Amino acid sequence: MKTILPAEALCRLGVVVKDYKSSIRSFSEFFGINRWEIRRLDERRLSNATVGGKPAGHSFISAIGSAKGVALELVEPVSGDTVFAEFLQRRGEGMHHLTTNISSPENFQEARAELQKIGVGVAQSGTIDGVMDYHLLDTRQLLAGPLIEVICPHTDSVSRSPEPDEIVNFDESVTSWNRLPIEKTYHVCIVTKHRRDEVRGALEKLLGIDQWFDFGNESGVNAMDTTYYGRACKSAFNLSLGRRNTLCIEVVEMRYGESLYQEMLEQQGEGLHHMMTTICSMEKFAEVRPWLESKKIPVIQDGRVEDFCYYCYLDTRSKLAGITVEVLAPASKEWLKGREDTGAILIGPA
Repeated sequence: MKTILPAEALCRLGVVVKDYKSSIRSFSEFFGINRWEIRRLDERRLSNATVGGKPAGHSFISAIGSAKGVALELVEPVSGDTVFAEFLQRRGEGMHHLTTNISSPENFQEARAELQKIGVGVAQSGTIDGVMDYHLLDTRQLLAGPLIEVICPHTDSVSRSPEPDEIVNFDESVTSWNRLPIEKTYHVCIVTKHRRDEVRGALEKLLGIDQWFDFGNESGVNAMDTTYYGRACKSAFNLSLGRRNTLCIEVVEMRYGESLYQEMLEQQGEGLHHMMTTICSMEKFAEVRPWLESKKIPVIQDGRVEDFCYYCYLDTRSKLAGITVEVLAPASKEWLKGREDTGAILIGPA
């Protein structure tokens, strides 16, 4: 099966926010990001702007920052018709798109014919400062929520990036706030309603994600001590975790019961649900957990897969623009013995 846009990496995760100024501080505190590049993208800097394939006049603010293997773009819609404003109005703040490819304009144009065959158009695009095109592919139906972004530097300016309007720096008084170790973006998760196999197949064809493992999580069967908002619960879901290079995507399909996944499906529908950025020992998490709770970041769902791991979801939604963060704690130092293929997908390259 030919891959249409072989993913190079998770270049960055796109998050729609209401106010980038307050958001960058919160994200810096949690992820340790000390530098943000701010670009105010409007008619001064944007040309060839389109939404839904039609010419558009709009503006938005992009704030890009990275640290410790976590790369983010926070986007605040300002005016006009954009996919960012539509998302904010329909769902509120949250994870919106994945930037997975840097391509030449010529190669992207060749890929567009193949994209059209699988029903994928361009939801929004534009040229920034005459040196770089961006294309947000309308993969919302195909991938159960997220858009895929392709960046196309112009051939005569490959080494150039659009200049930021402003640089915002944070010192250690901000970036050392979090006591939870942040290592990298191990994966992001898509929650889908009865379409796990379909979405998995689409990720294979579109991005070339070809390493997978599947797991069925069920309370009382292979998941023990499961809780939801601090009380015992019973639930079941199936997941597929797939990787290509540094891009790892989990696809979750609910079966029954109470869970954050079901909560999202009922309140918002399918889409990007959480990101996992920490694998630490149980001792380390037990040390950090009271501090997290003192900062109003409680565990809101957790469980234990016997002889493998403890997993939990932190309620970082108010701090991180709707994002939930997952933490994994191995059951022992030999948790991946006999599971080397699973470990390669779960952990990824160093």
